[in-house]
Amino acid sequence: MPALRSYQNDTLTGLTAVAAQALAGRYGLSPDDPEPQIAAVALLGLWHIHFRALRRQLHGTATPDQVEKAVSRDVERAGELIAAGLRTLGSGSRGRTAATAPA
Repeated sequence: MPALRSYQNDTLTGLTAVAAQALAGRYGLSPDDPEPQIAAVALLGLWHIHFRALRRQLHGTATPDQVEKAVSRDVERAGELIAAGLRTLGSGSRGRTAATAPA
């Protein structure tokens, strides 16, 4: 199992780097900037939400259609939170601190 976890971690790290690169290019940032890094981690985190919701739903007596709807609701809720953050990514708020951000 440790080898599988290591492979999974390496794969996730690589996918995060690819997502950060794509987001950085879209918003004119460096892939090393914190904004595309955290956005990439959040987007890939949707897989965790999906798998946890699926695991939770499969232990019940729900029909496949009910499982699909429940899992989709969880992923959509998480996705809405990420979308709200992504809308601010290109808003020019990069690099502001609490002392320099507008009130």
